[in-house]
Amino acid sequence: WQMELFGNTLVTPAELGPDPVSALEARGVYAEVEHIKLENRNQSDLERATPFGRPKAADAACSSGRLDAVLGFVTSLSASDRCIIFGYSLAHCEVLAAALHCAGIEIEDVSSRKSESHNQEAIRRFGSGQLQCLVNVKYIATGADFPAANVAVLTVPVGSAIQFEQVVGRVTRGP
Repeated sequence: WQMELFGNTLVTPAELGPDPVSALEARGVYAEVEHIKLENRNQSDLERATPFGRPKAADAACSSGRLDAVLGFVTSLSASDRCIIFGYSLAHCEVLAAALHCAGIEIEDVSSRKSESHNQEAIRRFGSGQLQCLVNVKYIATGADFPAANVAVLTVPVGSAIQFEQVVGRVTRGP
C-alpha cells in the first residue's frame, strides 16, 4: 500500500526490497503498522477530494464527511492510545482540537502560532499520558520522538514520500 500512496514512485533502498515498511518491521526498526483508510461518508466528499491538489485537499479536510470520519475514529480509540493528528492547516487543527475536546478527548494543538512554552508543555503532557492527542500540521512531523504515541491520523493525503515517512515515523519507531 505504501507504493500506491505515491503513484508507485516511492524511492527506497534496494536492500529493503519491494516492501520497505515490512522489511523495517522485521528488523525491529519499525513497529508493526496497521493501515486504516478512513472512508468518506458521502459522495460529495469523494467528489471534493479527488484528485488531490492543494485546493482539493483544503476542501476535503474541511468537509463534514471527512471531519466526521476523523472524529469518529479518534473518539473510538481506547483511553490508553496516544494519537498524533496531522491536520491540513493551522485553522483546521484548531477545529479538530476544539471538536475532540468537546467530545471529551484530552487534546492540545501545537503550532508556530502558539508560544514555545505552550508547545513544550503540551508535548510534555502528551509524553506523560495527561493528553491523549496532539494535533498539528508539521510542527512535530520531524525531529521529535514520541515513544508513547501509537496512532497517527493523517487527515488528508501527504504529497511527499519523505514527509510521509517522517509523519508515520512519529508512531512507528521500535518494537
